[in-house]
Parts: sequence; C-alpha cells; structure tokens
Amino acid sequence: MRPSGPVLSRLTPAWRYGLVGGLASIPLTTGLYWLSETANELSLNMVFIGGLIAGCLAAVRSEHVGAVPVGIRTGVVGCLPGIWLVLDTYLFTATVGGPAWFRTVGLGVVVVSWIVVATLMSIIVGVLGAKVGAWLATQLGRSASAVGR
Repeated sequence: MRPSGPVLSRLTPAWRYGLVGGLASIPLTTGLYWLSETANELSLNMVFIGGLIAGCLAAVRSEHVGAVPVGIRTGVVGCLPGIWLVLDTYLFTATVGGPAWFRTVGLGVVVVSWIVVATLMSIIVGVLGAKVGAWLATQLGRSASAVGR
C-alpha cells in the first residue's frame, strides 16, 4: 500500500532541496540557451546558481543533509534542458548522407553520449554550487549546526 499525502512530504530532504535548486535553474538555463546567438551552446551557470541555492537551504534547514547529495540531485534535475540539444542533434543527423543503418547507429551513439556527458557535467556543476552554498551558509553563521550555538 502506498502512503498517502503530498508528494513533497514523502521526498527525502536531499531531494526536496535538490528539486528546489534544479527547478529554479531550468527556466534560466532554457532562457540562456534560447537567447544564445548560435542556439547550440548550453550554459550550466544557472545549474551552479541552483546548486548554490539548494546547498544553502540544506545547510540552513537541516544538519543531516550533505551538500554532495543535494548537488547531485540539483544537477540531475538541472540537466533536463540539456536534453533539448538532443533534438538539434537529431535534426542535424537526419540531414547527413549515408546508408540508413549508418545514420541510425550514428544517431544512437551521439544521443546517448550527449545525454551521459550533459548529465555528468551538470551533476559536477550542481555539486560545486551546493558545496559553495553550504560553505556560504556556514561562513555567515546560518548553518543548522550554527543556529543551535
């Protein structure tokens, strides 16, 4: 039997803070991608900002949640606009000449490679942002362990 109640209340604190940071970064990352001159570059600056927010929230609200799990989750959620570039890759690959099997295999390799690389890069950037956010919260005396002093 599944527990009832709001979905957010059933999430772990790491997922809650990661979702806040990741969802905050998605519209900004998408906007930067859309406004880029060539529309083929993906900036993960906003994933860093989302990780910063999530890491700071985790440090302020919970002393049991580390910056790394929050950053990983922020990166996973924040990489979703990177999947958008897969559509561009697909459209480009569809115009390349060659036998159908060659285009299909090439497209599969490129798409899977892009998804793996974009996700890993986004996770790294999210973790860095969360670590900086947790550090800032500690330096400002706002961490959960500093509140009890």
